[in-house]
Amino acid sequence: MTTINTSHTLRLTVRIELFDASTSIDLTIPTSSSLAEIIDEILAIANLPTNPAPWCATTVAGQELDPTIPLAQCHLTQGDILVISPITETPTPVVRDAAELLENLTQATPPPIGTVFCAGLAGLLGLILLVATLPGVPLILRLLIPVVAALGMLLWTRKLFFTPITVGGISLTTLIAIAGSPTLPTGAHMSDSQFARMWALACACAGIVLIVSTLLLRFITPHISTISTLITIGSSLIIMAVGACFYHPPLIALTDPTWSWLVNAAALVVAVGIITLAFSPLLSIKIAGVRVPQLPTSGQDLSISDANQTDTPRRALLAQHILDGIMIGLGCVLSPAIIVVCGWAPQRNFSFALAVCMCLSLVVHAHRHHGSPRTWSLWIPAMAAACGTALSASPHLIDSTAPPAHPGLIIAAFLVSTIVFTAPGWAKHLTDLEPTTVVWVERAELLSIAACLPLALHLVGLFSLLRGIAL
Repeated sequence: MTTINTSHTLRLTVRIELFDASTSIDLTIPTSSSLAEIIDEILAIANLPTNPAPWCATTVAGQELDPTIPLAQCHLTQGDILVISPITETPTPVVRDAAELLENLTQATPPPIGTVFCAGLAGLLGLILLVATLPGVPLILRLLIPVVAALGMLLWTRKLFFTPITVGGISLTTLIAIAGSPTLPTGAHMSDSQFARMWALACACAGIVLIVSTLLLRFITPHISTISTLITIGSSLIIMAVGACFYHPPLIALTDPTWSWLVNAAALVVAVGIITLAFSPLLSIKIAGVRVPQLPTSGQDLSISDANQTDTPRRALLAQHILDGIMIGLGCVLSPAIIVVCGWAPQRNFSFALAVCMCLSLVVHAHRHHGSPRTWSLWIPAMAAACGTALSASPHLIDSTAPPAHPGLIIAAFLVSTIVFTAPGWAKHLTDLEPTTVVWVERAELLSIAACLPLALHLVGLFSLLRGIAL
């Protein structure tokens, strides 16, 4: 029988915590040994794999023990429990402010894809609208021009996406060319000045009901993007009602008025939509309550920088959802609004200029956003504006009795549609632009946004109203 001198040994229960598991073994360890010397042997006895990471030893109460000194100096007694575990590096918590959180959330959103092919489809539709209404052009030529253009883009880009565009373009061109110039119903038999006011009241009531019901449903539907989208659309209906109030038909039209009040309403929606687009990031941040950390200025109390928001990540995510909803709502209302303005506005040159400025500003501004929902929400109304340029130069599509557009306007519309249609071929070269060229593109975007507001207000009839009251 072997006897052990307990004055030179310790009977310990060694608890090994490794890989989220705990293993306990009872050992008799010499007091002259240190933990660093016997750790490999302890792991072998416990049938555990060796770990090259450094190890730490603690008592059951969490008091750390030095693994390099003998156990006799660790103040352990017989029967104590020794807990050993590998040292893992705990990442240092990074405190991010609101700007960094918003940037990280934006970078995490998947980028948009396929925008150039949407531009190609919009350009092809514009060419179809223009070719279908050219006076004196044979039917075979009306069919041939869009088909050749689509086939050319198919061969140039070698993208299968243009195959359904080509087939759809052929069928749509055939339909429009054979049908001639279709006339949409204007509802002149039931429209008058009171009719416009009635629709204004209906739009206002619909917008108010939509906003109120959305605010009530927010307790049931927690999706912030959906709520902000519906509120944006409801606000646009109220703006349409205000725009309809600007409609004042001339005396000659009182007996047989048309749906011209829609132009006033839609133009005001475009004007307010462009302004909302510029201030939507600030608006979403204010609604979400995201606060920028304050730094004390010279002589100011230093405690002002100690008050930080504890829920900044939640508020940053809320601001992103609100911005997504605003953008989606703007996309839903701006697309039909610009089509109505370009199709029914009697002043074709102003509607064409508004569509060009809106298309340029929205295309450039759409790619400032990294997120796919926001980019597509602006890209779709931009392509609607591109189609609207062709619609402005094709008055016969809306009214067969309308005089033909000016040749210069038709040429300009052809130029815009061609540039948009060929975007899949030349858009890849925009990634290599020089910084000075990018600056000029940003200046063109700024000028386009600035030009949209007076053009839209002119189509609303604000300037005519000011002249009428001699202001």
